[in-house]
Amino acid sequence: MLVEVPAMLKLAFSLGVSSRFGALLSQFTFRSRASLFVLPDEILSEVVAELDLHDVLTVRRVCKILGEISHLRMVWLQVFLKRLDAYPRPFFLPKSLKHCTARGLEDAIRSWQAKGPGTIRTQSSAASVLWGGPSQVKESSIHLLPGGRWMIVGCRDGSVWYLDLEKLGNSGEGTPALLTPACPGLLEGFSLAIDYSSPEANPTLLDEFHLASFNLATITSYQDKPNSFYKGVVKVWHIKVTFDDHDGLNAVGLETSECLYSCRDDNAVHTDSPACALYGIQVAYLSYLHPNPASTPSTGAVPDVTIRKWSSPPYSGSISFHEPHYYDYMALMPNQRLLLVSRHVDTFRLISVRYDVPENEKPVLEISVVIAPQDMPTPAPTFDIEAIPQPVCFGKDIHLTFTNNYGELYTFRVPSEGCMIAPALDRFGCTLIPPAQPAGTRCRAFGYSRFVEFNTPEDVHVGHYTRDGESIQSRVAYSKVDIPTETFGERLADLIRRPFFDQYSNTAVWVNQPLSHICIVRMCSL
Repeated sequence: MLVEVPAMLKLAFSLGVSSRFGALLSQFTFRSRASLFVLPDEILSEVVAELDLHDVLTVRRVCKILGEISHLRMVWLQVFLKRLDAYPRPFFLPKSLKHCTARGLEDAIRSWQAKGPGTIRTQSSAASVLWGGPSQVKESSIHLLPGGRWMIVGCRDGSVWYLDLEKLGNSGEGTPALLTPACPGLLEGFSLAIDYSSPEANPTLLDEFHLASFNLATITSYQDKPNSFYKGVVKVWHIKVTFDDHDGLNAVGLETSECLYSCRDDNAVHTDSPACALYGIQVAYLSYLHPNPASTPSTGAVPDVTIRKWSSPPYSGSISFHEPHYYDYMALMPNQRLLLVSRHVDTFRLISVRYDVPENEKPVLEISVVIAPQDMPTPAPTFDIEAIPQPVCFGKDIHLTFTNNYGELYTFRVPSEGCMIAPALDRFGCTLIPPAQPAGTRCRAFGYSRFVEFNTPEDVHVGHYTRDGESIQSRVAYSKVDIPTETFGERLADLIRRPFFDQYSNTAVWVNQPLSHICIVRMCSL
């Protein structure tokens, strides 16, 4: 039996469809007895494609024909493109936009907009990593790339490897593949930074919303032999995702395309500092501006900050400046800006470097006002540096979310346009659930609007935090992650407690200290 338009609208409204759907359909209702199915499928598809996520899912329950239309790729492509301003930038899909199916787009949109709470069902697996020798993995140089498939691993010999988590999860074991070679001498210090969002690193991102390539910077300090002078090398590599076909549909691995830049810097930091950053044409790291002795600088010495422009002219070189604090975290941002954060000092520095000067002049360094959070508790908190995600752009601001050992949640906001417009630090109007154990034992890894919190293998949650418009009065909703106990198992008794988390794919990863075993948890029902 055919359902007529007035009855159809009545049913749609009873299911909670917005007035926009009724208004759109009413444009085609010229007779009171006109059937909905008089309209061509192309017209109905255009109408449904104008709806938002909630309405498309509700229309799906109205009747069979609308249910079929609500599964069309054209509908979900329009829903995705219409919501671009509501998503952070960069935004990553599981495949390039041209290869995403209707189901892939729907899952990505529904997963990103999920708010919780509830119990999250998972697909979890444990796997063995076959290094073929001592790996000496450097914990601070482990990165989970957007999409949740590729994990980058830096080792203490200066080499960089990658793991394909998809193959690991399917086969139960796998061998890392080499991206960049080991350091030639006695390694003293090694830092690694990744850029996957700038046009220089991933030029197709704005059109395809997918990780097709990225840039990787390595900063090494080494000796040719004991008690010799230190040598420092800064390199920038371009890494591409490889495919088994010409259409770029099935990714099979990563490969080093070329070394974009290599420079000697004997002042490069001699310690294993995780503080380094790469974005666009700049790389930033810690350094010591002093004569190069055969031993490390004296204990307590505060390193300087070096920003190096690695691309071609109009200006190619570096500038260094001294800061009063040791910085544990740094992030390069668009418009030649650098954010510095110290774990134990309640200050944030935003630094701007100008390259629009004559070629015979040095770039002008401008340092912004120090930003200190208001109403900080006493004693001063310790910021959870390891949990800070990559900065993302939302609306007109660049956002960076982090927490401290008091469970307070903050967002650092920097205007995306204008080099020295004053940034802001907002404290959310809520506090994360305080840990039952001593401060610092509850580990978190943050995405843009949610985080994974780990206490024990039986106590894993996803937290969803939201802002009420521009207000900092916010809330955090917790969803329990249901992970089978045997997934971790005895092999992960020495696991690194902190999860690695990718919100784009809702993937959390735990590894043990030598990275011989890995636990992969994909939260498939957010």
